[in-house]
Amino acid sequence: MDGKNSKRAGLILLSLILIFLGRFFPRPAGMPASAMQVFLLFIGTLILWLKIGVHWPSALCLGALAFIPELNFSKILAGSVGSQIVTFLIFTFMCSYTLARTPFMKRVAVWFITRKLARRSPWWFCTFYFMSMMVAAWIMSPTVLFVTYIAISEEIFAMLHLEKGSRLASMIMVGQTMACCLGSGMTPIAHDGPILGLGLYEAATGQNISYTSYMGACMPVGILVFILMLVLFRFLLKPDMSPLADLDINKLTAGMPPVGRKESIVCGVFLCVVALWVLPSLTMSFLPGISKWISSFGITMPPLLGTIVLCILTDEEGKPLMDYSDALAHGVSWVCVIMSAAVLALSSALSNSQIGFTTYIGAAVKPLIAGVSPLVCVFFLILLCALMTNICSNLVSITLVLSIGLPLFVASGGTMNGAALAALVSYAGAFAVATPSAQPLVAIGIGQGFVRQDMLLKYGYLVVVLSAILAAAIGYPLASAFMAGMV
Repeated sequence: MDGKNSKRAGLILLSLILIFLGRFFPRPAGMPASAMQVFLLFIGTLILWLKIGVHWPSALCLGALAFIPELNFSKILAGSVGSQIVTFLIFTFMCSYTLARTPFMKRVAVWFITRKLARRSPWWFCTFYFMSMMVAAWIMSPTVLFVTYIAISEEIFAMLHLEKGSRLASMIMVGQTMACCLGSGMTPIAHDGPILGLGLYEAATGQNISYTSYMGACMPVGILVFILMLVLFRFLLKPDMSPLADLDINKLTAGMPPVGRKESIVCGVFLCVVALWVLPSLTMSFLPGISKWISSFGITMPPLLGTIVLCILTDEEGKPLMDYSDALAHGVSWVCVIMSAAVLALSSALSNSQIGFTTYIGAAVKPLIAGVSPLVCVFFLILLCALMTNICSNLVSITLVLSIGLPLFVASGGTMNGAALAALVSYAGAFAVATPSAQPLVAIGIGQGFVRQDMLLKYGYLVVVLSAILAAAIGYPLASAFMAGMV
């Protein structure tokens, strides 16, 4: 066995010992045996997630929870694999996949860059180009969206004869990477990280964070970060923008097909799905009956209805708008689904009152946070999540940070808002922009050869830190106002 395999085997063995024998480890005074068992199960699973992968370790985590005496395995499965978060992800992935197979995303980009203001100068063109990506990312999977925009950016580079690694080409690639990630953190719509964060909060407290509350806090922060990104590009990066003055935008729009039946219906159905997610909280004040009725179906019903409608309706050739088998096989990130199930089950175990982990943690840390400013705690946790998500899965970073932070905030007796923390940590988990290991789209961008890795690292981490400062200073007070009365 070579050194690499020996290290892998050692990590797996260590994790299995922590996961299955944690109950018998020495524990601090006052900590229940099952609380210690769940905590070490979490640590063991985290090691596997970080060093091995998030696939089979997630299934192992689900199975290991069955050995905790206070937990019922049937209820574990019902609250994880059978939860509305998991079914929500499946049907949302399928709807997003069908939308991504239409020219809609390129049409959005073309609409933005053909505005009169976008044609005024190269900097205005870049602003509108990045803005189109950020807006599209509000409702689309970032990786799918990024792949669509790669074709557009490469067409621009070819028209301008930009060499790989040039400062302008690098700026465009860095900008579209940041805009894509930034937009995906600003809403929970079709995004696994924010949905997981909201699910973890619900599992820990039994309360729900509405989509409008989340967006009310995260969208202003995201817009400020977007503006800050442009300022950094303009005054620190300072690329030569003169080649963009010769860009013939008409050539970019020449190959656009007319809007067809399939694109129109798929976009209409997807917008209806989004409306059903957002409308209940928007109409609660003047249409409370209808708002409560729509909310009673949960977050899974809209994408489920959208999937059914897309499978029933046909395109110009008489084919279903959604090929159900194809969307299920290629549109759903099953690794994300099984990890989400494991995370929800683990979070439920950590917050289970019979196990007593959160009670113990709350009593232990309450004296430590008595005189600490909530903004300091929030900034530290948001920054930790943002830095971690650039070296590992955003689902892992969100899970770890909320597992640490939520018990502290819930135990604060109302001086700190756990709902606001959950929203902003979920936002921070989307900002994986600095390293190839952050998420697939970053690796894809670097793989094209147009972006310099040192530039991505430098400006990526700079914007990550500044984003954490804005999220704590502006986002947390906003979120606390939108989520007043929540623990």
